[in-house]
Amino acid sequence: LHVGNGRWASIGDSLARVAAFVEAWLRRGILEIRRADYAAAERELSEALRLDPGFAEAWLERGNARRAGKGDPAAVEDYRTALRINPTLQARIPLKDLR
Repeated sequence: LHVGNGRWASIGDSLARVAAFVEAWLRRGILEIRRADYAAAERELSEALRLDPGFAEAWLERGNARRAGKGDPAAVEDYRTALRINPTLQARIPLKDLR
């Protein structure tokens, strides 16, 4: 792939903006969890995951929102996905939920 005339910089800038958007969706989701609006948190975190399905932190936090909101069994799958992506998150996941 050859991209000339400084277009690599444009691609890099675009990727940086996407990363910033993903981080913003994560932060919004965490804020909604703190406000105990778990449905809103799930929406915000799902948007982060739509933009970056490999973002382990968003999987973890969506699991937290699902677990706190309605005890959703899907929280377990979110936790498992987070761990597959980033095993170091294990200390932040309620292990009893993974059984």
